[in-house]
Amino acid sequence: IYKKATKSRICSSKEKGKILSFPNSAIDAIYGKNYKAPLTLALCKKCGQVQLKEIINPDLYKDYNFTAENISVVKNWCQILSGMISVDYKGKKEILEIGSGDGYFAQLLSEENNVLCVEPSDKLARKARQNFKLKIICNYFDRTLNFDKKFNIIVARHVMEHVENINEFVEKIIENIQANGTIIIEVPDLREILSANNYANLFHEHINYFSPKSLSKLFKPYGF
Repeated sequence: IYKKATKSRICSSKEKGKILSFPNSAIDAIYGKNYKAPLTLALCKKCGQVQLKEIINPDLYKDYNFTAENISVVKNWCQILSGMISVDYKGKKEILEIGSGDGYFAQLLSEENNVLCVEPSDKLARKARQNFKLKIICNYFDRTLNFDKKFNIIVARHVMEHVENINEFVEKIIENIQANGTIIIEVPDLREILSANNYANLFHEHINYFSPKSLSKLFKPYGF
């Protein structure tokens, strides 16, 4: 039900050190099943990337339909962030949201902008279309996707921690952002997880754990 990563997803180095390990951890968000697997957090000594060694077979998540947008604190943050975008970027913009979930954040953005969504979950994509009439491509954000325009703003909220081919993912973003465009990335903060011993935020769905430093290293080759 899982495979093991043998190198850093950012720099491909095999020089890794183990931070911590749980030998038999329940696999979260697989409903009605009781799968378990090791959970090993490793640090690349070359680039500083922190990641899980174990990668769960994505077929186990085919019925995944969790979305945090129905949690009040997340909903409030979506409203704050969309308001910040509205203030900072005047006029109608072309916006791409990667991993749009149930569409709540995208519909806030669509009040003043042209928004296109990419969402791999068929259940969530259907829900977003029904509730908000959004334009959604039901697919992973990968090399198979082609767009007929570039975007002023690309948003990926709580997506990159799930992505195995992280360099390909970033390259695809860079390929589709306009010159002087804005990329908005939201991920759990590794510093907070470690400093507060917040191990509840370590689970198999999240195979990457970023800090501002590691995100900067990831985007630096592309001029960010």
